[in-house]
Amino acid sequence: MGITYLSSHFSIPLAANRSLSQVFYGDKNQIGSLYYDWNFENFLIFGEVAISQSRGKGCLTGMMVNLLPKIDLIMVYRNYDSDLHSFYGKAFREKNVNNNEKGLYWGLKIKPNTKHLFTAYYELFRFDALQYQVYGPAQGFEYLASYRYTSDKETTLDVYYRKQYKPMNVVNENVKIREVHGIAKHNYWLRVNKKVTNYLELKSRRQFSYTHQAGVSKNVYIALQDVILRKKQFSFSTRIAIFHTQDYANRQYAYERDVRYRLEMLAYQGSGLRSYLLFEYKMNAKIVFWIKYEKFHSPQQEAVGTGLAQTKWSQRTSLRIQIYNKC
Repeated sequence: MGITYLSSHFSIPLAANRSLSQVFYGDKNQIGSLYYDWNFENFLIFGEVAISQSRGKGCLTGMMVNLLPKIDLIMVYRNYDSDLHSFYGKAFREKNVNNNEKGLYWGLKIKPNTKHLFTAYYELFRFDALQYQVYGPAQGFEYLASYRYTSDKETTLDVYYRKQYKPMNVVNENVKIREVHGIAKHNYWLRVNKKVTNYLELKSRRQFSYTHQAGVSKNVYIALQDVILRKKQFSFSTRIAIFHTQDYANRQYAYERDVRYRLEMLAYQGSGLRSYLLFEYKMNAKIVFWIKYEKFHSPQQEAVGTGLAQTKWSQRTSLRIQIYNKC
């Protein structure tokens, strides 16, 4: 059990529409919380309750249970008021802020032996006040089921299925107003990792997505193939990705290897081909050298990127070099 307190001060007051209770305004915010956990035999109970300067409250409580030696269950309940203001908190949530949300989550893990692993979760959530791209109270759900098969230490197969039902605004062209409709999204993943030798590893991944909203259906796919080669102080990796998405709402995310301290979680949208080459060389115990070459090609697009990073061509290349010296 413990207590936390945070006070934030701003040199310039933040202005906002004060008729919206969930929007912060002013030059100071305070928030305090009490957190706890209790372990008894096969049960773990945990949680946290918080209150901010605006008197908005938030709570999260959960329980983890080891039902059987090979079966684990988790349940989590959350309730965040619309006027709870926490700028730095990273609570368990559906949105990207810690307010205006209620939810209930169930998770299950079954591992009968070292070769098979089943996981699944189901989540319900509700938003009582308006939010970004949802102009009214709304609710939704999400569930996922996954299976992993490990034939040996060198080969792994993963299969995922996820369905999301989330509210989102849709413009009614007849009356020129935004109406809230639910968007159903189905995701399928298939991933195979194969360690061919001690130096060579192959990774294949396929992602498919199907969405339906207001009578409109869209299909999306992305195929990725990675080759990784490691030998002594050298490391080389490359990827080829082929993708097709019809709009930004159907974008697909995939992690990409990069230089040290740079996380690349790309959002694939449109149609085209993306590839990269990444080379790493450890000169000695202190100095490491990286070089990455990227190429993106989308014949159907007249420009690539946005803002200052936009190029008025259907393709773009980039080169990144990094030298790391550990003092």
